[in-house]
Amino acid sequence: MLNSLTCNKSIPLSSLNEKARNLLKGIASLTDEKGAVKGFFIDLDSWEELLEDMEAATPEFSEETRRSKASGRVSGTKLKKAFGIK
Repeated sequence: MLNSLTCNKSIPLSSLNEKARNLLKGIASLTDEKGAVKGFFIDLDSWEELLEDMEAATPEFSEETRRSKASGRVSGTKLKKAFGIK
């Protein structure tokens, strides 16, 4: 599924009216006249956050974090700060 994101269609923002351009911030669902969701728009900042969250959810990342904490080289507090976790 994620591979299909690299082959997505490109729509120039200049082809959209002013109102549509202003709505395309963050994550927006694209709906038809009846309100049925036909797709989503994700701006670059939100996309990068989503990728980071997906990476942090992998078993490999969790194991790496656990080993690092166990080694005493990096504290959990420093890891949280480095990854922007509150």
